[in-house]
Amino acid sequence: MSSLTNSVYVSEPLVRLVKHQGFELNPVELSTEIKKLRVDVDAENDARNKLKLERILEAAPEELKLALKAASEKGASSWVTAAPSYDHGTVLHKGEFTDAICIRYGWPLPNLPLKCACGTAFDIQHALDCKLGGLRTIQHNEVRDVWLNACVKLVTHW
Repeated sequence: MSSLTNSVYVSEPLVRLVKHQGFELNPVELSTEIKKLRVDVDAENDARNKLKLERILEAAPEELKLALKAASEKGASSWVTAAPSYDHGTVLHKGEFTDAICIRYGWPLPNLPLKCACGTAFDIQHALDCKLGGLRTIQHNEVRDVWLNACVKLVTHW
């Protein structure tokens, strides 16, 4: 349904009241009826969008399917609206933001090196897995740093 059709459908109880020209109005009853109609509209829109997504996924190459599925998971866009904070590491500079968008949609990253410093061909997966400085190293170092800070706080509070 179009937005106009949805609006007419949801507004029907109000139109009926105006045409009736009655003096009695129960706002709770009216609100409940309109909410039920909105639920119907939302359910129909969800079903239509799900069908569209299924059609797109059928025609999409495998890499794009993975990117689309990841991008459509609940909470997948929350990083875009997160308030930038240096304390929480949510500040993305221009290049980092561009890289994150490219990764999210399965687009090739601009200016990637051909080879990693470890000598292996470079791609996104290798950047995450490389023991020389990939995500595993970053995660390890973050755990190490948190543990160190906890120990320092414990010792200084004694």
